[in-house]
Amino acid sequence: MSDPVLELKDVSKYYRVGRGLFGTKKMLRALQPLSFAVARGEILSIVGESGCGKSTLGKLMSFVTPVTTGEVTVDGKTVHSLTDRTGRDVRRAVQIVHQDPYAALNPRKTVGSILITPIVANHLGNRQEAKRRAVELLELVGLHPAANYLGKYPFELSGGQRQRVVIARALTVNPKVIVADEAVSMIDVSLRQSILTTLKDLRTRLGVAVVFITHDLALARHFSAGHNTMVMYAGQIVEYGPTEEVIENPRHPYTAILRSTVLDPDPDVVHDSGLKALPGELPDLNVEIPGCPFVNRCPLASDICHTHQPHLQKDLTGRSVACHTPIEWSDVSGGEMLASATLFD
Repeated sequence: MSDPVLELKDVSKYYRVGRGLFGTKKMLRALQPLSFAVARGEILSIVGESGCGKSTLGKLMSFVTPVTTGEVTVDGKTVHSLTDRTGRDVRRAVQIVHQDPYAALNPRKTVGSILITPIVANHLGNRQEAKRRAVELLELVGLHPAANYLGKYPFELSGGQRQRVVIARALTVNPKVIVADEAVSMIDVSLRQSILTTLKDLRTRLGVAVVFITHDLALARHFSAGHNTMVMYAGQIVEYGPTEEVIENPRHPYTAILRSTVLDPDPDVVHDSGLKALPGELPDLNVEIPGCPFVNRCPLASDICHTHQPHLQKDLTGRSVACHTPIEWSDVSGGEMLASATLFD
C-alpha cells in the first residue's frame, strides 16, 4: 500500500483472566498477531461472527485498549505514550464511533457541550470558534437546523439523531480515520441507510478513512463496495481483499458459509450453495491450537489442517486467504464440493 494512514504490525492482544496452578497468570488470547494497513480515504469493512475479535481490533486501532505485542502507527508515527504530545496527536487522528448511541453520550451534557469541549480541550479553537465548529459539524452530519440541537440533551434525541451526534463528536478533533464499531446495529432499519450515507459523504468530503466493523456481510457489501473487506475468525484474519471478490467469490470456507446467508437484491438470482447453518462454536481462546482454528467446523479439513496453522497468503489478484484448501465459490454454489460433508446437503 503506497500511502497508508493507519498501519498495524504484528499486533496481538491478550487479557488476564485469573490465575492458574501455582499462581501462574491465565491469559485469554483475543487476537493472534496480525498485520494490515488502511489507506487515506479508504473504506475497510471488518466482518465475522460475535466473538471473533472485531471489536477488540477496533479498540486497538483507536488506542482505546493498548496492544500486547506489535505496534500501531499513524502516518508512520508509533505511539509509545498516550500522555506525551506526539501520543495525543496520534491518538486524536483515530476516532471511534461506538455501537450504542444511548450509552455513548453523557446524559448530563447538552449536545453543544459534548461537541465544544473536545475542541477547546485539544486547543483547536476558543469557545466561540468551537461553537461555530459545532454548528458546522451538526450540519455536516445532517442535523438541520444545527442551532436548534446545541441546547438539547441526549434524552431529547432519537437513536438516529444520537448516532449523528456521536459521529459529529468524532469529527471535532479532525481525525484521519473513523472506526465505526457496529455503528448502525442498534439503529432502526429505516435509518441505517441515512447513517451509512452520512459516513460515505464524510469520507468523500473530508478524505477521512472509515473502518466499518459489522457482523452483517450484506452491509459490508453495500458500504465498502469498490474498497476492501477483511474477514476474521477466532482472532485471526482468514480472508482479505476487494469487497466484490471476497463476498461474491469467497475462497475461505468460513467466508463461503457467511456468504450463503446473504440475500441477493435481484430476486431472479438464487445462490443454491447447499450450505447449512454453521454448527459448533468458536474455539476456546484459552487453548493454543496447533492447526487451523476453523478445523473442527470445516468440511474440507485435512490432516495438515490439524497440525499446521495456515498463514495469510496473497495471490496475483490481490486477495489474501489463510487456508490450506482454498475453495472456488462456483464449485460450492454448484453443489459439487463435499456434498456429504457436515455443512452441506
